[in-house]
Amino acid sequence: MANEETFPPDNEDLQSNEDLQSNEDLQSNEDLQSNEDLQSNEDLQSKEDLQTIADNSEETHKTRKNPSRKIALLASACLVIIGISIWGLVVAMNQSIADEMLEQVSDASAITEHEASVTIETTSADELASNNTEETTTEQAPDTTTTTEVITDNSAPTSGNQTSSPSTPQNSAPQTIGVTLIVDCYAAVEAGSTAAIALSDNGAMRYASIRLNAGATVYDALVASQASLNTSTNAMGVYIISIDGLSQGEAGPTSGWTYLVNGVSGGQSCNRYVLSDGDYIEWHYVTSA
Repeated sequence: MANEETFPPDNEDLQSNEDLQSNEDLQSNEDLQSNEDLQSNEDLQSKEDLQTIADNSEETHKTRKNPSRKIALLASACLVIIGISIWGLVVAMNQSIADEMLEQVSDASAITEHEASVTIETTSADELASNNTEETTTEQAPDTTTTTEVITDNSAPTSGNQTSSPSTPQNSAPQTIGVTLIVDCYAAVEAGSTAAIALSDNGAMRYASIRLNAGATVYDALVASQASLNTSTNAMGVYIISIDGLSQGEAGPTSGWTYLVNGVSGGQSCNRYVLSDGDYIEWHYVTSA
């Protein structure tokens, strides 16, 4: 063994080793380059994927945002319209309530005026009856005196044994009469006359029981009821233009006042129709003559 000789490496073997080493290094470099390229491709792909995801997310956000904004604007517009409608309704209700209150106040005023007129009419009728009673008593006294004087003259003897018998007093006509008077404008109210509605209680204006002197006329009874009158006089007599403020022409060009006695038209001027005891006088406002 000690005698074995050691020979230096052959040049060809050395060359082979160097080539092998170079090939291995080259392969390693190629593998490394391949890995780096692969990594770069993967990184680039990841970035592209992330950008795509971001773009998709932004697009989705825009897509979702726009409908929400439209819905919000639409809801705001609806709220504005609803608010305006509610305000208009409240204004209309307030106006309606104000009109109703004004109408109630007007009706209450008309009723109060009617009640006051009825009270005045009742008091006036009592006073008139009292005055007529006093007048009757005063007027009867001279009649009694006259009768007494007639009796005295007739009782004086005209000759010796003749005697006179007392005369029998004749029945005299009643000194006063009692009548009933009403005033109404139902036809004008039904025709929608605002004046008639305002001046009456659904058409009723006056009702009175009145005592008058014998020989009184329809016009005298109307004056005794203390109605507020506007009249004119011509050759035919007294013409009634208005009673208690309700004038002719208020419910049409031919509307005005007319009267009945015991349900029958008087047929003449009211100051020429002489009343009898117990007569029932009606003054009606008619819409056509």
